[in-house]
Amino acid sequence: MNTYCTHCQDSTPVTIKPTTIAMNVDGLTIQFEGQMAVCDQCGHEATSQDCQQYNGRQFRAEINKPRLLNPKAALHARTTLHLSADYVAHCLNIPLAVFTAIETGACAVTPSQLKALATIYLVEPDELINPDFTEPGTYRREVDDLRRYVRRSTKT
Repeated sequence: MNTYCTHCQDSTPVTIKPTTIAMNVDGLTIQFEGQMAVCDQCGHEATSQDCQQYNGRQFRAEINKPRLLNPKAALHARTTLHLSADYVAHCLNIPLAVFTAIETGACAVTPSQLKALATIYLVEPDELINPDFTEPGTYRREVDDLRRYVRRSTKT
């Protein structure tokens, strides 16, 4: 297959090689196996519409894949903010039983639910699905700042 190489500035033969592609989308790391066209003459990456289409299909499949929450991370995030499971389920517009299954890792969370949970919990989506969770999360400082602000504003 020939394609245009920007380094050689010519149409050259290319070899398609597998590659791992990682992207950050709204705080969620999307990683998938893609393809890369490599120029046979200079060894630089070349532009290939076939590779771009393949990588686009792989990306869409990966970003729409349901994920399991890390139960420790999800519970810690919710309890740190003193939110009830009922309140969070109401915010997500799902039954409490479904939310409990999601929070315990028994049921997968959709990408839109994951983004909503991250917004409610003041964390990045990756923090809720990361299997290597260690507390406290990045939201701890924000919560402490919010508590100090509320205390100050109620005193006046």
